[in-house]
Amino acid sequence: MMNELTDNKEWIELKATLRFVEGKILRIIDINGWMSHKDLEEQVKELLSDRHVILNKMFRMHVTEQEVARFREVNDQLLTLTRRMYSELRAMAESPYVVSLDEEGFVEIESRLDVNDGGEVLQFTDDNDYGSNFAQMI
Repeated sequence: MMNELTDNKEWIELKATLRFVEGKILRIIDINGWMSHKDLEEQVKELLSDRHVILNKMFRMHVTEQEVARFREVNDQLLTLTRRMYSELRAMAESPYVVSLDEEGFVEIESRLDVNDGGEVLQFTDDNDYGSNFAQMI
C-alpha cells in the first residue's frame, strides 16, 4: 500500500501541505501568551481545521482493514470509558452526600475523560507514512 502512495502526486502534496500547516502551528504556539491574542488563536483554529481535512484525505487514501479494526477497537474503548464516567457521575449526583446546591437546587459536577495515560500519544507502525508529528500536535 505505502509503495503505491510514495509515488502518488496527491499523497506527496498532502504530506508537504501537512508539514507546512503543522510548522505554522508550532511557530505560533511557540510565542509566549499566544492564546491571549485573538488573531493568533483564530489562526491556530483555522490551521487545526486545515490539518484535520488533510489528515482525513490522507487516511482515506491510506486506510486498510487493520486501521479500520483499530479505530473500531479504540472507539469501543472510549465508549466503554465514557459510559463508566457517566455512570459514576450519576451516582455522585444522586449521592446523599451532595450538599452544595446552587440557588435553583442543582448540583454542577464537572468531569473529564483522560485517555492519555502516561502522557504519551498512541503510536502506530504506519504513523510515519503521514509525515505528521502527532506527538507535538497533541
